[in-house]
Parts: sequence; structure tokens; C-alpha cells
Amino acid sequence: MAYDGSGEDDERWESEERGVLGHERVATWAEETRRYRSTPAGWWWLALLAIPALLAALSLAVGGGSDDPKATPGTSSTTRPATSSSSDSASGTSTSSSSTSAQPSGDGSVASSAFAVTRAGDPVTVKADVADEATKTALLDAVKSALGVSAVTDKVTVAAGAKGPSAEAVGAAVSALKDAGDFGLAWDLKSVVATGSVASEDAKKAVSDALAAAWPGAATSNGVSIGTDSAATCTNLGQMIQVALADTKITFVKYGTDPDAASVTVLKKVAGMAAKCPDARLTVTGYTDSSGSDAENKVLSEQRAKAVQKVLVSNGVAAGQVAAVGKGEADPIASNTTASGIAANRRVEITVN
Repeated sequence: MAYDGSGEDDERWESEERGVLGHERVATWAEETRRYRSTPAGWWWLALLAIPALLAALSLAVGGGSDDPKATPGTSSTTRPATSSSSDSASGTSTSSSSTSAQPSGDGSVASSAFAVTRAGDPVTVKADVADEATKTALLDAVKSALGVSAVTDKVTVAAGAKGPSAEAVGAAVSALKDAGDFGLAWDLKSVVATGSVASEDAKKAVSDALAAAWPGAATSNGVSIGTDSAATCTNLGQMIQVALADTKITFVKYGTDPDAASVTVLKKVAGMAAKCPDARLTVTGYTDSSGSDAENKVLSEQRAKAVQKVLVSNGVAAGQVAAVGKGEADPIASNTTASGIAANRRVEITVN
């Protein structure tokens, strides 16, 4: 997802009690005015005019300002190599290995941002970022053709430079899920995940084969259940949550640690899934990008993970069923040198143990 500043630029956090904004203490207007009572001399005005130019020159010298609002003007940010992650198909947990890109190896490049195709009852929703209107039309038409429907709910965003999923690949995968009831197909920058329910092992294998053929070399996770009983559904709870969070990424209120309204909606959905699986144990893990200090990133990620945990518990998940941890800038899923990569790394994941 391209960085657009509408929710993903919230890594800055502040505390009025401690008087901290980003990395520096910000004096109040009253404090500043008390310090300076005398009329400024001419040299002072000259310095005042020169400082912005000096700061601009310094900014250019170090490659421009930080994309992370936590970093205050004149404060440099450190970026670290990304690691690529693969999803555990049985539990939805993840493991990481050193890499410089979040894309799968070989011929398995999927998309530069998360996408999801979901069906709940009659509505079919398509969510993705694509580069242009022609690509958007092709993607929507591929889903309609695969399912034999005339309309879908369009959540596709056109953003210059976005690398969206192949319409042909999505169409083939959705076609394999056509008879899987309420299904989900998603890419969360770690793996391509499918969920739903089918009648036989052969039908589930057909989904696995379709995913592998559509995205050769990519990590795939087949969370399709055989049958509709609760035990079968709970076995694939991790993948169901992955699809939900690929469709609606958890973001937070500006300058805060509480999930925003759209995130609360998807968390209520996740809570409803988890409440039906009392034996499942969930872990909410918060992450940041690499801007700012390790200590600050760790605190911010912990606060946000705990805020998500609170929403889940308040919506029916047993308190002992869900844990919250913060890992700061660890385990990036994209490069911290691009705006879209930074936005992707600022995330909360919910895994099933």
C-alpha cells in the first residue's frame, strides 16, 4: 500500500504528563514566551531567517526528511535490512529469515501490498492497490468471471507505482474457491492464504494446486476446512484471521495507541471467530518501522498490542485466551527505505498458537 499519510503516519506518540513528542521534549508556548522578554536585536532576526535555509541544506545532505512522524525535524532515522517471513500453514504463526525484500523468491512475486477477495453470504469484496484503472478493471472482471457474478464490492485503490496482483492469478485462485462457501483469498506480504469450507480432501487439494499454479514460488497457506463443524473451522482459525487483517489492516487513531473505528470493526469480527474456539490461544504482536530509537519503538509496539488485546477481550475473547507482546522494529516484512515499506512494517499481527 502506498504511503498516503492517512492512518499509517501515526507512529509518532506523545504523553502530556511527560511532555514528550517523538524524541524531544516540546516546550509549551507559555514556557517559550517567558524565556524571551527583551526586544530581539538585528542579528537575531538575521539568524532566524538563516536557520530554515540551513536546516533545508542539512536535510538534502542526508537524503531528505524522515517519513516517520516520530522523527522530529533535524533528527536522523536509522533504517535496517528487512527480513522476509513465511506463514505456518497449520497455525498462522510466522518465521523469518534474512533478506532484503518482502517478496517471495523465484517466480512468486505476488503484489507490493496486501490484497484480499472475500465472500460472506452474497457480497463478494475485492480489496487491492493497483497502478491504473485498466489493471483495476481487469482484476474486478477476473473475479466476476470466476464466480459467475455481475457485481462485486469494489475496494480497489489506484495508486501510481503500486504493484497489484495478477488478474489472471486471482481469477484462477478464486475459481478454485467458487464452491467453498464463505471464502477468503488474501496476500498479507508473507503468504497467499485461502479459507473456506469444502466437502472433500480432493476439493481442498484442488485449492492448494490452484494457489501453487497461480503464484509459483510464493509461500501459500491452505486454510480451507473439510466440512463445516466447529472443530474443522477452529483448525484454520489462524488463516481466517490472516484474511480478515489483509482485508482491513489494523491502524490507530492519530497520535494515539487505540485502534481506529475501521480497525475496531475488524477486531470485533476476529473476536467473534476466536470466541467460538475457546481452546485456541491468540498472540497479538505489535511492530514498528525502524525510525526512532529501539526503546521507543518497543514501548509503542507494546502499547498498541495491548490496546488490540483489550478490544478482543471486551468483545468476547476470554482474557486468558489472548496475550500481547511488542517487538518494536524487529521482523520487518518490507524495506524500511520506502514509504510503502515503512507503512507495511507498522503493523499488528494476530497469530494462533
